[in-house]
Amino acid sequence: MAALLVGGAAAADQVVRFPAQRLADGTVIPEHRAFAADGSDAAAAARRQELLRAPYLGAAREVEIRGGEIVLRADASLDASLPALAAALEKGAAQLFDRDGFARPFSRGGGVQVLVSGGRDGVSASAWSGREKGAGPLVDPLVSVTGGARQADVVALDAVHGLAALTLRRSAPNAPPWVVEALAESLARRALGWRGEPVGDGADPLRADAGDAREPVALAALFDRLIERLPGGAADVRTLWEDSRAGGADAEELLRELGARADARGFAGLLADAVAARLETAPAPRAAARRAGGDLTIPAPGAFGWRRVALSTAGDRGGLELVLPDSPAGAAVARAVVFYRGEDGGFDAAALEPGAARRFPLAGTSELDVLLVDGDGRDVPIRARRIADYPAALAAAAAEREAGGVRVSWRTSSHRDLLAWVLVRYEETDDGALRETARELVPTSEAASSDYDYVILDRGAAPERRSLYRVYALTTGGFLSETFETTVSPGD
Repeated sequence: MAALLVGGAAAADQVVRFPAQRLADGTVIPEHRAFAADGSDAAAAARRQELLRAPYLGAAREVEIRGGEIVLRADASLDASLPALAAALEKGAAQLFDRDGFARPFSRGGGVQVLVSGGRDGVSASAWSGREKGAGPLVDPLVSVTGGARQADVVALDAVHGLAALTLRRSAPNAPPWVVEALAESLARRALGWRGEPVGDGADPLRADAGDAREPVALAALFDRLIERLPGGAADVRTLWEDSRAGGADAEELLRELGARADARGFAGLLADAVAARLETAPAPRAAARRAGGDLTIPAPGAFGWRRVALSTAGDRGGLELVLPDSPAGAAVARAVVFYRGEDGGFDAAALEPGAARRFPLAGTSELDVLLVDGDGRDVPIRARRIADYPAALAAAAAEREAGGVRVSWRTSSHRDLLAWVLVRYEETDDGALRETARELVPTSEAASSDYDYVILDRGAAPERRSLYRVYALTTGGFLSETFETTVSPGD
């Protein structure tokens, strides 16, 4: 019906590809495609006629669902899939209409027809022949899905997605396709029980260096987060959707209102967290664009967009101070995202507030990303200053066995922004691997310009095993900085 949408907000009559996504629990949401079409009644009526002429819908079997509210008509070659499809539609309708409270897209005496043909193009679409009383229920609503050589869970997702799209069009006839398809996808996945944060991969637009949240795949992920954070969940989305009717610019106002209700930082904070979450779950840091240090000028994204710059910090010591300049109201909002290198795959993120300096320790990190979200298109100059010996200047370190255990000691000539030390012991297992066996917090002052000595007697270390000690500085900003490591072997 149309060319595949590869980026940007969906225009009328585009096909949106929702890539496969693996959730943190291992569940895989299958890849599927939806026709993001003109929502006018005239276009929907013409589209319905075209869908009814589908060449792959021959002899078919019908199943009534929810007392005829939904009539599932599938090609005879797909009989084996009917029970699963009927169950998915029953589940989806119960979530949309009974629990979330969306208005049924059809009139009291009508229903929705779901056609599942034997075609193989794998594109779902929805249509209707008109609507009652101006903005009333849809007349003859229809969902068309192709089921030939496709897994039952993919076809089920297509069908529930189409049902959700009709539901949204019922109350918001002028809503742009990009917001309808995004919310329909989020509601469909939620209705079928696919919830949770996806593990980022190369097909995820939120992992890109730049993008626009009005792109349907990205926005569907943001709706997932919105629904989880809103007090009333999807019912809150439904209330605002029906009140605003989500038409034209109202769709963007709707997103901002939902963002303000879900997060004190508004839509920008929600978007920043979504991008950061994808970076956190990525299996490995991306290739860095530049070395850390030196002032940065980043072209700010437009409204609802994001842009990030990666700084390579592998092997660096000391720290980096970043300052985002004060900006007029409505200018870009920035978040700094810090990747920590380590066996636990540690990750942390911190807000970079305009006009306030933020210091990041670099020892033990592999990458620092500066992320700008929801801007105004103007360049954003960020002051970046290297800080030597941050957060502490190490003068000496040692570990040795004695009668009561292992004595670990170190001396600093100065330190700042220090909350505590973290001492971690790893012991060698029988197969030669290192396993963490103890972790201890060591209190200290926040800052000192003179020598400080620290001595810990570890009485729990096994004398017959090799022990590795790592000491981290925990900063007042909540970041861990590798300071030193030392090894003690049996017999030392």
